[in-house]
Amino acid sequence: MFLNEAIGGRGTNGQNGGGGGGSTPGFGGAIYNNLNGVITLKNSTISNNNAVGGKFSSGSTNGGNFTFTGKRGAGLLGGNGGAAGGSAGGNGGDFSGGGGGGSSGSFGGTGGMGGYGAGGGGRGARSGGGTSPGSGGLNGFGGGQGCNPCCSSGGGGGGGAGFGGGIFNNGGTITSINSSIAFNSAYGGQGQRLNSIGGYAAGGTPGQGLGGGIFNRSGTVDLSNTLIASNTNYNDILNSNTAGIASNEELYGTFTSTNGHNLIFNIGSGVLTGNTTGNIIGQDPLISPLANNGGSTHTIKIATCPASPAIDAGLDAVAPALDQRDFPRLNNYGGANIVDIGAFESTDTLFYISGSVINDCGGLNNGQASANPIGGSSSFYISMGFFSSKPNYTNSN
Repeated sequence: MFLNEAIGGRGTNGQNGGGGGGSTPGFGGAIYNNLNGVITLKNSTISNNNAVGGKFSSGSTNGGNFTFTGKRGAGLLGGNGGAAGGSAGGNGGDFSGGGGGGSSGSFGGTGGMGGYGAGGGGRGARSGGGTSPGSGGLNGFGGGQGCNPCCSSGGGGGGGAGFGGGIFNNGGTITSINSSIAFNSAYGGQGQRLNSIGGYAAGGTPGQGLGGGIFNRSGTVDLSNTLIASNTNYNDILNSNTAGIASNEELYGTFTSTNGHNLIFNIGSGVLTGNTTGNIIGQDPLISPLANNGGSTHTIKIATCPASPAIDAGLDAVAPALDQRDFPRLNNYGGANIVDIGAFESTDTLFYISGSVINDCGGLNNGQASANPIGGSSSFYISMGFFSSKPNYTNSN
């Protein structure tokens, strides 16, 4: 799964002094798993997906009157705008923005609180200039705060959060075996400014980007032989800095592992419990961007020179016989834990040397040694030395 994007909704801009509504989160760029959903990922690559929070809503000038309603928050359960005369905006439900406060001749109504991941509503304007007492609507977890009005203008709503650039789990069950989750991004919704106090007809603050790879709000995410790396959060996205501030974070929330043997580069705010055998945390897996590496689907290649720590670090017992490209995983190597972590099996080469050498007798060839490749396709070199006056023998294949 690649090149998918989940974008949060934008709260309605304020009008005639009424506060703007809060915006909603974007969650699960590639996968959103809700409640009783059950998903199994095996030999799967999830890459180049984005979760983007909704942009802030704008505040409003008073339009010459102070009897205007606030605007509704975005989302299915968005809070209603406050009535004219300074009524407060309604609180948003789950994933929904708070409503903007109504304007008034004496004070502006406060914005409603945003639901989970959503922005608060902006506060309504009051006449006579100055700033209405109190702040804009409070944000839900990860969302931006609504703006307080200034100078007879109404404030705008806060931005929504970006949760889980690759995957967002909301109470379901996800099992991942030999999958690669990389190069996904979570973008906090754009805000107008970091400060929610004052500013003429100003919008609210930005939402947060969390869990660039996977965000587990609730439910179970079980990881085995899974590679998670190079996922990114983008925060503090503003009118003046639309690029935001980037930071790497693979996981947010609590995760478990039945079989261990996972490689997680920058675990971030994630907690991995369960079987920790074979887990590799904090090491760069040396991966390449999503590309056609053979087979019918795009994959993320792991380096063989220098060798990725994912090579031969998986658990054979749970790995599929073929990788995502339908290339053999075990390559007839034999032994324990020879498969690679992730959806891509490298072309590493193993060989063994065997044979016997007996006493030299008059220059006769009385011994032998052999090197036998037993899998892979990478070039290798063999150098064999003997205790004799003859030079070392070197061969290459």
